[in-house]
Amino acid sequence: MKSIFNLIIILSLSTSSFSQKDSLIIFNLKTSADTSVNDVQGLYNLFSSRFVYDTLFHNRQQPASLWIDAEVFLNGKPVLACKSTRSFKNKKGNCGFRTYIRQKDVLVKRNLLPYYALELKEGKYDLAIKITAWKNDTSFSGETAQRIKIYGDSIIKATVNIPPKEYFKVLVSGVRAMETDFEGDPWDYNLISGAPPDICWKVIAGEGDNADFFYSSPVVKNSYSAAWLDDSGEITISKSDKIYVKVYDNDPINDDLMSSLHLSLNELIELSAKNKEIVLGRLSYFKLSAERLRQ
Repeated sequence: MKSIFNLIIILSLSTSSFSQKDSLIIFNLKTSADTSVNDVQGLYNLFSSRFVYDTLFHNRQQPASLWIDAEVFLNGKPVLACKSTRSFKNKKGNCGFRTYIRQKDVLVKRNLLPYYALELKEGKYDLAIKITAWKNDTSFSGETAQRIKIYGDSIIKATVNIPPKEYFKVLVSGVRAMETDFEGDPWDYNLISGAPPDICWKVIAGEGDNADFFYSSPVVKNSYSAAWLDDSGEITISKSDKIYVKVYDNDPINDDLMSSLHLSLNELIELSAKNKEIVLGRLSYFKLSAERLRQ
């Protein structure tokens, strides 16, 4: 019965006067607390929505940019984001995320909000994630954005158990690349055939839409060997989370993977303690060091 009721609402919104106003219709909004995705613990969210745009009024088929912002609240106040997260921090420094959408599509978004991104101590909390929708008719800049009315649920509520946090820093001190990539082709063969790679390394949590790029090193250009002196700085994760340490050939469009490690902090510290170079992926030499910070 509830499904039939929801369908009636959706059809009426699409065909009535609402269709002549800019609005976001949220069909479904669900959450699952204390979930692990790609070895990262967090709050798993799913929502589906569709944007309705007044094409006659604006004299255009869709806005230049359109997005959904989600922000986390505790007892009515925004929750600060941890310092090291990039993907789950808004401009105000609060924990949340942004999703860009297209006008004509029904958007189904699956998202893991990692617990490490929340500047909260270990414990049990009743959280709320509030969703707002924004558009810019003529620009990709958010400076002149206009808020859009939302129909349907726009608040996710969940009781979560925040695990203890771990803090560390890591340094990839040196690498040496083989002459070909995983496909057997020379590096940068689509750009300048046979040119040496442009090497960098990154520290990442999660994958795909949930990826959080904690750190990206400076790029060493046109070289099969690279060395760095600067570490990642302090990174925060939840206890038992795993992170990626990846080395790339930096390209203008898509970076080409050279090697990847997927480790817990304990495993990272153990590898560092061996103080030995290893062969990894398309690297004939790879060496890192890591240090646990704040207990």
